[in-house]
Amino acid sequence: MSDVPTGGRPVFTGPIVPLAVRVPEELATYLELLANINGRSKTDEYRVALENHAINAKSDPRVQTRVQQVIERIEAEAKAKRDVLSSMLASKSAPKATAPKTPPTSDKAAAPATKAPAPGIRPGK
Repeated sequence: MSDVPTGGRPVFTGPIVPLAVRVPEELATYLELLANINGRSKTDEYRVALENHAINAKSDPRVQTRVQQVIERIEAEAKAKRDVLSSMLASKSAPKATAPKTPPTSDKAAAPATKAPAPGIRPGK
């Protein structure tokens, strides 16, 4: 969309893309009759109606409120992502913390002493 006014209104520019829209029969008939009255094709009449809707939405206070909410959400998400990325950079350059070196202990050394099995008894039974 270009904000360069032509006749006091913004002009939508760029490549034309197809758009299929299902509308109630009454609206289709209304727009077809309006197209005939205005000397336009049905496609042009639909395009004008959509452009008018988009233009009017820019000044709708409800839309403006929602736009502000979306901007705030985008900014919060971007800040969260920046924080995560910054922490990744900081952790890459920071020296790694190392645990104090202690000799490894074996499980046998840490386990309490047990009695030897009585003669004739197999361990584990």
